[in-house]
Amino acid sequence: MLSPDQTERRRHEQSSSQANTLPATADKASAGDWRQKAGRDRRVVRTVDLTDEEIAAIEASEMEPGFEHLNAELDDG
Repeated sequence: MLSPDQTERRRHEQSSSQANTLPATADKASAGDWRQKAGRDRRVVRTVDLTDEEIAAIEASEMEPGFEHLNAELDDG
């Protein structure tokens, strides 16, 4: 049986390897775009690994104008 850390590491490795695998239908012109989008969509960061500076930067960040409607999703919780 795997520990929770081992299980998380295995999931991360599997998702990372899937993110770097091109689908059979991808042509060479779009391969770079596909890899870039897949990598961006699959990035995993454990909150316990964040430094105090990174947490402060996240807390100080602000959303671009036009996304205020998303605040309602947080208020419903």
